[in-house]
Amino acid sequence: MKKKVTALVLSLALALGLAACGGPSSDGKTIKVGATPAPHAAILEVVQDILAEDGYTLEIVEYDDYVTPNTSLEDGSLDANYFQHITYMNEFNAEHGTHLVSAAGIHYEPFGLYAGKCASLEELADGAQIAVPNDGTNEARALLLLEQEGVSGCDALVTLTGLDELNMIISLYGASCKVPQVITKLGHIENTDILGNLSLDSVISPKELCCNTIVQYVRAMKNQTGAALTVHTIADGQAEAMEFLVDGKVRHCGVPLKNLKLKKGVLVVCIAKGAKMEIPNGDSFFQSGDIVYIVTSKGKNIFQLNDIFES
Repeated sequence: MKKKVTALVLSLALALGLAACGGPSSDGKTIKVGATPAPHAAILEVVQDILAEDGYTLEIVEYDDYVTPNTSLEDGSLDANYFQHITYMNEFNAEHGTHLVSAAGIHYEPFGLYAGKCASLEELADGAQIAVPNDGTNEARALLLLEQEGVSGCDALVTLTGLDELNMIISLYGASCKVPQVITKLGHIENTDILGNLSLDSVISPKELCCNTIVQYVRAMKNQTGAALTVHTIADGQAEAMEFLVDGKVRHCGVPLKNLKLKKGVLVVCIAKGAKMEIPNGDSFFQSGDIVYIVTSKGKNIFQLNDIFES
């Protein structure tokens, strides 16, 4: 099986020198480097003896994660770290506001498929689960490797890296591979405008989801009974989609929609009667136990289902 490789880099904090950085070691002869245990710390142990011959002391600090080595380098606890490739470092800088730079490319890290319950790819059954890395660069490499080995089919792709641009690129690749469902995370809501001409399925925004949750909570606190079950901002914030449970306090139960006077800017788009979803017409009605879905224009104060009716 062919293996793809990527360069591992020695990272420094911007504006800090390797030997004399004014950070944890100020004597110019002690170098403090953070690394993950294998193979990076093991490689550095060999380097220790070589540097000692030249009068340098190499202090190795081992880490079991991929975040702390970078934050420790940023705050000056380390002179350098050695565990990551340059694309991951750039992504980390963008997501965390750090100022790390590559000092040198050190070695190439192999990337391949490793056996779980199967001894070979030929033994993989339909629907088998394959774990892939969750950082943007290695996730893309994993998908390319699986495609190369003829294991490219999947039911869904969810891109959750810290870079919107990388999420969009990976999602476009997934769409080009005919993945049935592609979900793209965007941290900046304004980037949703870019997706207008792109063939992507679903887009989620943590900020928007958080805002929707806060709005739902505030409305529930304002009106403890009859509050919206869910609230979603749609159409770039120009409208809201809301879900209400019809209870005994809701007015006009059993009355056809054509006989109701709704507030301007309010539209009943769906009525769920148990497992049956009904796209309403003038003769449709709701009753206790139904779920009613409405869409309202921006600025409407809809706290409970009764608020959609004119007084």
